[in-house]
Amino acid sequence: MKDSCWRQKADELQLAADRKDSKFFFDGLKAVLGPKSSGTTPIYSYDGTLLTDKQQILSRWATLSNSTKLSIQCVTGGFRRH
Repeated sequence: MKDSCWRQKADELQLAADRKDSKFFFDGLKAVLGPKSSGTTPIYSYDGTLLTDKQQILSRWATLSNSTKLSIQCVTGGFRRH
């Protein structure tokens, strides 16, 4: 059921693109993707303190990025080259 709904939406969007109907195409994208997010999400340190210094924020993002990569490798057993 869910698959058929997504296929129908994809077909509608493809038809709009083929007809170069940009209004219908972008209205359809908004319906599928939802409203756009505005604003930013604050970054907190491990102890819950709001980070405002640019260097602290970058450092925290680097830590989050590295921990996410490690989690992915642990779950998948690492990346394999084909």
